[in-house]
Amino acid sequence: LKHGIVVNCGEGGLGRFGSSSMLVEQRKEVEEKLALSLAVYRHCPHGLHSFTHRPHTYITYLREPVQRMLSWAQMCIHLSNTKCGMQPDPHLCVRLGGVARCTFNISQVKAHRISPETAFYTARENALANQPRSKSLPRVDLNQTFLPQRLEFLLDDNYMVRMLCGGLVHEQEGQVGGSELRCAQRSLANHYSFIGLLEHAEESMCLLGKQLGLRPHDFKYEDRKVHGYAPPLDFELAHGKKYAMDVELYRFAVAQFEKQLDLHPECTVRPRRAGPPPPPP
Repeated sequence: LKHGIVVNCGEGGLGRFGSSSMLVEQRKEVEEKLALSLAVYRHCPHGLHSFTHRPHTYITYLREPVQRMLSWAQMCIHLSNTKCGMQPDPHLCVRLGGVARCTFNISQVKAHRISPETAFYTARENALANQPRSKSLPRVDLNQTFLPQRLEFLLDDNYMVRMLCGGLVHEQEGQVGGSELRCAQRSLANHYSFIGLLEHAEESMCLLGKQLGLRPHDFKYEDRKVHGYAPPLDFELAHGKKYAMDVELYRFAVAQFEKQLDLHPECTVRPRRAGPPPPPP
């Protein structure tokens, strides 16, 4: 860890601060680092404040869970490297008739054609299941950037709940459930002074400016349209459990977001409504 005012919370390093494999010396190193820092950024689980007694707050941006998963799959499918935790498999996804389709071998005698996104998460699920039972997460290395492969696959399960509950839940083996969801909801309600929604970027930026006491000309906002994905018909059937708790957490976050707009109605640029946005057609 290098000393600086702004700290990068690398997912595979400092982002594993809640791991049971953290050494006492590493905890002291994190405490010393945070004593000199003003901000920590990147995909950092909740709970880093336990390493400091300084005043603190959290801010976060969330994306509708199914859209987040589909976007991640699309990015990884088109990468030609191993940054997504697994080697590209040319036999997994092929182009059939000019359309990206996947043939995933369920058995040696029969193949089922499924969507690329469904095949992507199924391959990762199988890769996790096929790892030896003795396989465990490596010890925390605070200077590491990328996630260890096993944690990469574990985080496919209700990623938002794992991140916003934090602690041991971040690296929990097996699926998270209701208790972990309630933990994440408490974190959002009690520790986050700002919750932004990617689907409502303009309103979110306005609210963030209000929260930070910024005037419109104090910051630049590049208005980019968020690309939406039509969920494949087979995706929920195959992987719905991977985001079921995240959907409930997102609904809770939308309600918190609406409360923020109630305090700053001048940031509203759309008709008010409750609940997560509908999926794209």
